[in-house]
Amino acid sequence: MLTREQFLANNAKRYKGLTQDQKDQRYKQYQSSMRGRTKRPTSQAAQTGSAPTPGYNTPRNRQTLPPVLKNFGMSDCALLYLKALTNPWDLDGDPCIPDFITLPSFKFSAICRGTFSIGTVGIGYVAVDPWLTAFNDRDSVMSTTSAYAGTGYTNGGGGTVKSRTNSPVAATSNLVRSLRVVGCGMRIRYAGTEMNRGGRAIAYRQPENMDIDNSDVPTLLTNPEAVSVPVDRNWHAVSFRPARDFDIAYQLVQNVLNPEFSQLLIVSGSTPASSFEFEVKTYFEMIGNSLSNLTRSHSDPAGLAVVNTTLSTHQPTTSPEGDFNAVIRDAGDVAAKALSYIGTGVSTAYKVAAAARPLMALL
Repeated sequence: MLTREQFLANNAKRYKGLTQDQKDQRYKQYQSSMRGRTKRPTSQAAQTGSAPTPGYNTPRNRQTLPPVLKNFGMSDCALLYLKALTNPWDLDGDPCIPDFITLPSFKFSAICRGTFSIGTVGIGYVAVDPWLTAFNDRDSVMSTTSAYAGTGYTNGGGGTVKSRTNSPVAATSNLVRSLRVVGCGMRIRYAGTEMNRGGRAIAYRQPENMDIDNSDVPTLLTNPEAVSVPVDRNWHAVSFRPARDFDIAYQLVQNVLNPEFSQLLIVSGSTPASSFEFEVKTYFEMIGNSLSNLTRSHSDPAGLAVVNTTLSTHQPTTSPEGDFNAVIRDAGDVAAKALSYIGTGVSTAYKVAAAARPLMALL
């Protein structure tokens, strides 16, 4: 931004006949335009002098985006669904799946917080069954204590404990109900002393969202989507991603009660007995008998296709914010190239919208 003296020097001829107050007004208008304001003066009478107001008609100041860019070309439901799958901790309200059929459903979330400890040989972990987190009377999160003696991931056994979420729904009811996972994220961070900090954290999701087999760390890392990072005090996460038709369809409650721990954050090479915090956040839709607070789930087949297609080629990290930003940048290209009935202009829309961040403030 130019200083007042530089601005007046550049416009000396244009403002030659103006008073000092009028020149000050021009410089204030210039400052406003350089800050990205889009509001025009309420009337031309407010502009003194005959010279045009600088900046207001330049492309730089046309910051008002067309309607298609408000949600990057997606419906609200599709955009929130994408965010629930990549960064479920940064949502205002409950998301939904933009399926082909519009149904009224009960939308709710659940959370579980706790700590886990590194075992006697430097291994510790926390694992989650996304479906079971929907029920407050089922053990859905499994973690290690300082007595854990395994050399990798073991599904239960000595030195492990199980926890439950604060879901408003119980699985013990005989009512006929069905549900589906909208999003599930699990994250950890180191909570011990700095002297004992060490090792690496590995985020792993079973490729078909099924029960993880007992495995050592090298075997877990053979999954292309496994991500390994040094242990620090930042949050590191793993998120649910649909892999089968089963994952986006409504399933009867009795069909999902068999535990399948499909998401894992495991720490290797750390100091025995050191402590980590964990947090699990999940979102669901439920239909069936005796449900209140039903809201409509939107139908957006194109948005659903964009979300699933983009995620299928996206290599995740352990940073939820980074995952969402990376996916939203790629979504426009997916829409233009993979979906023949969506114009190529959508690709530009996504890119411009991504450049007009902060994204998080738009939701």
